Amino acid sequence: MPGSHFMWAVKLSQSRSLLLLERYAEAQAAAIKALLIDPTSVDGHLLSALCHLQLEQEADARVCIQTVRRLAEAPEQIEDFWRRILPNSPTLEADIATIRALYAATEPGA
Repeated sequence: MPGSHFMWAVKLSQSRSLLLLERYAEAQAAAIKALLIDPTSVDGHLLSALCHLQLEQEADARVCIQTVRRLAEAPEQIEDFWRRILPNSPTLEADIATIRALYAATEPGA
């Protein structure tokens, strides 16, 4: 359904798949396309942050997490959200640990 307002979900799924395949630049491009459709997507910003880290763009990853901070309530909610949307991901625990570390690194005053 090209042009559908649900294309953000398709692009996020594509980004997740490409990230698992270690095709980081392509995963990042898909996450960006999803965020262009829905800039308030917490999932999109989290995926983008993970891609940025794999592409050795830590400053950009931190910007993504700062955006997540503005969109979401607390780190615990982020973790619960990530566990709900990716319950069987082989990288779930590593992703959550990375997100926690980024969250800590972007604490105000850090």
